[in-house]
Amino acid sequence: MAIFLMILKIIGIILLCILGLILLILLLVLFAPFHYKMAAEYVDESGDYGADVSVRWLFIKLMADIAKGQKLDYALKIFGIQIYPKKPKKRKETDKKQRENVIPEESQSDEIIIAEALPEADEKEKPLPEEKGIEVKDADNEVLKEKANEFKDAEKEELSEKALDVKNTDKKVISDKALDVKNTDKKVISDKALEVKDTEKKVLKKNAFDIKSTKLRENKTTADEVVKKKGFSEIDPGAPVDKLDEIINSIADKMHKASKKVSHIEQFFDKPYTQKTIKRGKKILARLLKSVKPKKSRGWVHYGLSNPADTGMILGKMSMFFPIYGKWLQVQPDFEYQTIEGNLNLKGRIYLGPIAIPGLIMVLGKDFKKTKSLAEKI
Repeated sequence: MAIFLMILKIIGIILLCILGLILLILLLVLFAPFHYKMAAEYVDESGDYGADVSVRWLFIKLMADIAKGQKLDYALKIFGIQIYPKKPKKRKETDKKQRENVIPEESQSDEIIIAEALPEADEKEKPLPEEKGIEVKDADNEVLKEKANEFKDAEKEELSEKALDVKNTDKKVISDKALDVKNTDKKVISDKALEVKDTEKKVLKKNAFDIKSTKLRENKTTADEVVKKKGFSEIDPGAPVDKLDEIINSIADKMHKASKKVSHIEQFFDKPYTQKTIKRGKKILARLLKSVKPKKSRGWVHYGLSNPADTGMILGKMSMFFPIYGKWLQVQPDFEYQTIEGNLNLKGRIYLGPIAIPGLIMVLGKDFKKTKSLAEKI
């Protein structure tokens, strides 16, 4: 029994330690601040822009930056060690590669000795008898090739002249015959075409007259049949009035439905539990804005439009919000040149606990559940 009780105590201590660790992690997540830094810059003259963002929570840090002409660069560090993306490992040069590239001293000395031992070559070497015979053969071959080329060129010229004479004579004979045949064919074809056209015109006129007369007769018969079947008694002169009544009734139904929705919404906001949830929501939103609001901020904006009147108009509209940005943002209008450039630096921290705990209490409360069910009915 004593051993069993000891085991139970050990298990209980382990479970308590695990629960303590979970609670510690939750407390750290809720009450440890998220520190953030933001920096952005834009220059109109060069068109350069850049932005840096970093978020730090306890020993974890996330960084990201972007600039003109470069891709988004980001990194995740834990305890100052970059985990993602992993850095490429630098390959160290081994001693073997260095030794391979370096030439040993012994080989260099051997090459120098061999070069000194070789006799100097004569400036003009005497040609061998075999080489002389090869040179004579090459000269004979070149002469024969030149003569053969000249003979071929002469033969080609003679043949081309004869062929041109034959072609010219053949073309003249063929053209004379073709003209005679074309003239005779044209006369015969024109006579036949005129006869055919005259006959076709006569036939078409007769057919068109017959078709028109038949169509007119058919239309008259159909109109008479319709009048006999329907009669003048079926024509309703009050049809447009009925359509207007239908349109007015549909508009009235829509207005009635809209008024019902408005009354439901008014009742929804008049309920006490909805008012409580709205008040709690406003408080949570105010806390969120306070926590997100930067603690340190500074910046400047230099702008100018093509028309000085437009720059003055924008400056007047921005002056309405001067109490919000007046302490940390400098606005420099330019009434002469068209430009826009600026710089912005923000630092702050966010606490999740003051926002998450009241939010959970509100969501788990009865008032929120009742408001949700009533909102779904509307």
